[in-house]
Amino acid sequence: MNTFMRAALIASPVLALCCSAPAIAKPPAQHDTPVIVHFDAPNSNYDLPLVSEEGWSLKLKITVPYTSIDFEKGGLPRPGGFPSRQGFGWIWLENPDGCYRTSAGDLLFKSGPLPNLSDFYCTVAPVVLDDIYIEYHADVDQAGVEDIVYGLPVDPDFPKGRADLRELLVYSEGSRAPEFSRWSDGAGLQDCDPGTNDPEGCVRLGPAVSRSENTSMGGEVLDGWGFGTDEDLPGLFIYTEKGAGLIWQEPAFELAPGAGVRNLAGMANSVSYEVSDLMKVKKSPDPTEEFKIWVDFNVLAKTFQSFVQVDANFLSGIQPGQLWRIDGGEIEDLPLEVYDANGSSAPNMAAAYLLKNQVFTVKAFMVSGDAPPELFDTDGDGDYVDDAEAAGYVVLSNVAEISFLQIPNKDVCVYPQYNAVYDDLDDNDFATYAGFCPRGAGALRDPPR
Repeated sequence: MNTFMRAALIASPVLALCCSAPAIAKPPAQHDTPVIVHFDAPNSNYDLPLVSEEGWSLKLKITVPYTSIDFEKGGLPRPGGFPSRQGFGWIWLENPDGCYRTSAGDLLFKSGPLPNLSDFYCTVAPVVLDDIYIEYHADVDQAGVEDIVYGLPVDPDFPKGRADLRELLVYSEGSRAPEFSRWSDGAGLQDCDPGTNDPEGCVRLGPAVSRSENTSMGGEVLDGWGFGTDEDLPGLFIYTEKGAGLIWQEPAFELAPGAGVRNLAGMANSVSYEVSDLMKVKKSPDPTEEFKIWVDFNVLAKTFQSFVQVDANFLSGIQPGQLWRIDGGEIEDLPLEVYDANGSSAPNMAAAYLLKNQVFTVKAFMVSGDAPPELFDTDGDGDYVDDAEAAGYVVLSNVAEISFLQIPNKDVCVYPQYNAVYDDLDDNDFATYAGFCPRGAGALRDPPR
């Protein structure tokens, strides 16, 4: 956060939430930022939450204290009054010249706080991008279902969310999950052309709208859902450092150089807000209320889950030579001791065990204007806020994070449940397991909870 912004935007300290249990889903501490971001659920009282494969809710709360808003120059300006039918608007934290411009330089409207402010001043004079703001659209997105307004397709003049960003959240524009070359024993890696709906040569990992690979990530539907910058809350950047949240080389199962992460904010299902009436503030000459934006995710299977490659080498039972690799990392021997305890000899169950024991962390922060679709850790310090600032973004908030364990209900033999594939990790032309997954008492299962 720049020094000038701290001085201009922070009028009083923000009270923090606290807890006595170990901080796994970290509550917001005392912040020197104008915006506070916090994962509100699932938090399990800040212990390590246990969540299922899919269908669970991840909720993000973005708080803007009114003390952070420059009310002398507009504060919460909205077109056509408040609230408008589509429920969209802006929160201007700083606007020195009274000309409300977006990060692209587009002039939205003018205000009159400055003496002799004229049309010439805002429309003809050189553009100065000095606005610090948050844009929001109250909207509900459903994966695979086209955005509509009152039963009609979205009107481009009155969109639910930013139309330019929604058009990027379709399969062919890169919002899909990563796709890799499919392994076939005896035929090696198949030719895969990612982004072309190729079910024969490509294996798709990451979330899917249904069990069919052909409907992965909603396809070409303008549904406002997918990897990338969210069209309803453009300033939000959400990322993980595992699984589909990483930037991969395609169709090779290798990470792109530079430790890149993708913006997962576009996978939000709804954005809503709460605004307080300043007239109700009593016993204080200053506004003390807050503006809150809520972001909800209905998490699908394989959204927050690592990628696992398994090389069973046509071996029967648990023997040396069976390999695995997680999230493009080091190739390692299967952890054989896992199966002794479970009475199972299926080597591909390594992925199921591995995924069940992976603590997954999701992080989020806000920037002014539009957040990037991806970021790279250029200095290798693991701090993507620094990289956002180095790229010219004004970071407005703390970095919120939540960690959790997922509870699979089937072993890896049922492929669609996991981000797991067979692959020839030792280049001996064999990868898959010749046998079949055990059933009944010998299968790997989770204890009742």
